[in-house]
Amino acid sequence: MFIRQILILACGLLWSLAGVAQIPAELRFSGALGWYPIFPSQDKKMVLPALGNDIAQELARRLNVKASWTRDVPWARLWTMMDDGDLDLIVGGANNAERKEKYLVLEPFMTSSYHAYVPWGKQFKFEKLEDLRGKAVARGLGSKYGDEYETFLKESNSPVQDIGGGVKENLFPMLAAGRMDYIVQDPVDANYWLKQNRMEGQFVPLPRPIWTSDVYIFLSKKSPWAKDAALLRKTLQDMKKDGFLASALAKY
Repeated sequence: MFIRQILILACGLLWSLAGVAQIPAELRFSGALGWYPIFPSQDKKMVLPALGNDIAQELARRLNVKASWTRDVPWARLWTMMDDGDLDLIVGGANNAERKEKYLVLEPFMTSSYHAYVPWGKQFKFEKLEDLRGKAVARGLGSKYGDEYETFLKESNSPVQDIGGGVKENLFPMLAAGRMDYIVQDPVDANYWLKQNRMEGQFVPLPRPIWTSDVYIFLSKKSPWAKDAALLRKTLQDMKKDGFLASALAKY
């Protein structure tokens, strides 16, 4: 009887070790270049400290695997890497119907609002999306701001220009030059960038947000981690329950 119990325990241990061994040894992650506080940048390079790095490194630590940070890749290119399975996680992105279909949506870790920014002195009434009809907008390549807003842009045939490269470095000068009526930005991120570049007071967000959204972590369906999505989600939930995520965000 005693030997039988030992054998059962040994089999259970071997089964557990086999399960652990099946977990990938590396967790590849990235995010939007220059999105404060998730992945701040300087001279078009990601810099530390970065909330996205804090979260991914802690997630990897709890799973006892290596975290590999893919830096300085343009936003649209990151999603292509996710499509091809060359990247496991994007830390920081708004959820929408397209992304929900193409990727595995894990946990949210913060909330962002997205506002129309205009040059100071050129504010206009914005109480509903219809107030934006006919107004030209520029945004970062690959950026989406909610299904309602995206549908409005298509149905209203509003002029839209998607800009790659250093997004804020390109968008704000275009706005100042009058080439666009407004751009869409997260005020936490935009105001940080404007302060860093000594441009405070030159632009202002309109009070009503275009969209407010939780900010999520996305997992590639072609990632070797896809089969362990439940484990990743549970670990992130534990990080939220034990206060790690709130503590990490509070640093910024």
